[in-house]
Amino acid sequence: MWIYSPAKSSKPKVPDDLKAELAEKAERLLNEWRLKYIKPPPPGYQFNYIVEFYSKWFRSYFYFCAKL
Repeated sequence: MWIYSPAKSSKPKVPDDLKAELAEKAERLLNEWRLKYIKPPPPGYQFNYIVEFYSKWFRSYFYFCAKL
């Protein structure tokens, strides 16, 4: 059986200048977070503490991430 399946519309792209502006502002925020939240590991802890903050683009989404 054949049915009509319309073409999917393309997702909107984020302009490069907006990406650059957002990345710059995010980096300033991440620098503040690094000073406030990244501390030396507690004594006796080998895992489960923040060692780095970073940001990244995935398709048209912007993420804030932390490495544990």
